[in-house]
Amino acid sequence: MIKVLLIEDEQLAAEKLAMVLDRSPYEIEILHTCPSVEESIDWLNEHKADLIFCDIHLSDGNAFEIFERVPTDTPVIFTTAYDQYAIEAFKQNSIDYLLKPIDEDDLVKSLEKFQQRILSPLQQIDLLEWISNFGQKTTSYKRRYLVRIGNRLESIKVADISYFYSQNKQSYLVTKEDKKFPVDQSLSQIIEELDPAVFFQVNRKIVLCIDCVQNINRVSKRIIMLKVTPAPPFEIIVPEEKLGALKKWLNS
Repeated sequence: MIKVLLIEDEQLAAEKLAMVLDRSPYEIEILHTCPSVEESIDWLNEHKADLIFCDIHLSDGNAFEIFERVPTDTPVIFTTAYDQYAIEAFKQNSIDYLLKPIDEDDLVKSLEKFQQRILSPLQQIDLLEWISNFGQKTTSYKRRYLVRIGNRLESIKVADISYFYSQNKQSYLVTKEDKKFPVDQSLSQIIEELDPAVFFQVNRKIVLCIDCVQNINRVSKRIIMLKVTPAPPFEIIVPEEKLGALKKWLNS
């Protein structure tokens, strides 16, 4: 049993990380989730974990302050949306550094590093075998999105999604059954996670699945519109400079 401390100030991010850890080949017990520098310091002064997952930007400061004030030999895996902290992270007792949104394959590799450093050779063989069977593709695309429905979380298959769109600085996914859910990432982050043969970013407001496109309409010399199903809350206008790439995508 690996006893883990999560240091993360975003509740949804902590819940997502907990779910990914639960799917790993280890028995993992999450001892506690600390949302701030001060609470982390208080917890570490009284308790001990086998492994720490630590976001760098916290609500009350920078996470490096925690380890300056409470020296620890517990291995740390840092998580952040920014890559400029990598050098500083490895000055701490860090075994890896993961960029958000955290890729499940990358997290498994981080756990492998932890195992190689801490656990027995027999356990290492078990994990390497699990990783070798995890997937044969050299390129891995997002397969599911975790969304919040009231007080619970639900996993939505990418195969069930018609499109993603952005409105009022919030991104949403819409399923083929016309169900809408908010998601954390921006459209530019989302398109990087998806198979380009299946999804295409038409403009700054929408990313489409190829199966949802019904037709292309040129309504004037300069205005080209798409009809998709289910219908989004706005008209989809195709920039002239993207029309060629869109046609090539639809014809692939």
